[in-house]
Formats: sequence, C-alpha cells, structure tokens
Amino acid sequence: MALTEVTLDSDSLTFNAAHLLTFSGPVSSTGEAESVTVEPLHGHDFRVRVSLLGPLNDDKTVIDFIAFREILLALLLEFHHKTLLPRRNPFLTITTQGKNRIIKVAHKSQAGKTWSLPRTDSLLLPVVNVTTEELAMLLAKRLFKSLVDRNLLPHPDKDYWLTLELEESPGCSACVAVP
Repeated sequence: MALTEVTLDSDSLTFNAAHLLTFSGPVSSTGEAESVTVEPLHGHDFRVRVSLLGPLNDDKTVIDFIAFREILLALLLEFHHKTLLPRRNPFLTITTQGKNRIIKVAHKSQAGKTWSLPRTDSLLLPVVNVTTEELAMLLAKRLFKSLVDRNLLPHPDKDYWLTLELEESPGCSACVAVP
C-alpha cells in the first residue's frame, strides 16, 4: 500500500512557555542521586512542524488540512503563555495553596529552593522533566489522539505515523514519531 505524507509548517505554529529542568548528579552506592542541578526558570518561543504519513482516503487526501491545522492550533494554545511543570519529577514537589502552585526542590543539595506561581499561569504535565523531547512526545500523542477522536483518520490503528518536530530555539529541536 502506498502512503503519502502531508506537512504543516508555518511561523504561526508556535507557543511561548516557561519551564525549568532538573539534572541528577552522580549516583551513590544506594542508587540515589548525590546532587541535583536545577536550571533557572526560563522561557522559549517554541515552534512546531508536524507531518502525517498515511493512506489516501476516498477523497484522495490523507487528512483535511484545515481541520488538521485547527486541531493543532487549539492544542498549542493550551500551552501558550504558561509555565510548564513536570508532575512526575522525583526532585520536585508541587502542591497547591489557594490560587498558587508551590514548587519546591525535594533534594538536600538544593534544599529551600522554592517558586510560587499562579495556578492559572502554570500547567502540570504528565512528564518527568519538561525537556523538548518529552514535550514533543506529549504534543504528538495528544495531537494524534485528537485526530482519532474526531474521526479524521479512517484506520488509525495501523496505517498512520505522525511526526512532530518541536524547536525550542533556532537550530535546537526534538523530533518524535508516533503511530
């Protein structure tokens, strides 16, 4: 079966977001990190490029470009102007106090390091670290699921591959592919 690839690539496929990263240091004999480095909270102008590889449907298209683009833009809007936080990071404790999220480093090497952010300006993500790689994978999976949920892919279980490239700064990007 022949497959065709369609691509969305535009300067409008962007979102601005802040994040921080943690990096574990050397591991002790007990298997625990001896130290943790926490990058300062910082932001990026993320840019997305996405391709969908699949069979032509009865209309001789892989997907309706307009619907594909609208779904992607709605997804990116959820991340726009947010501080992205990792829900599964072993070195951070994130709690809610009133209208704020409190982020504390949960490692003795960075004891006392704390941030307080408005809940409405932050987004908890189901990732270990908000790296470009994990963010790209999360976006790709959510986009593919949205396409399936809206019945835009006739045979989503076997015939399609979605590739998403997320650029955090010019020349620095992660590219992931999901079936």
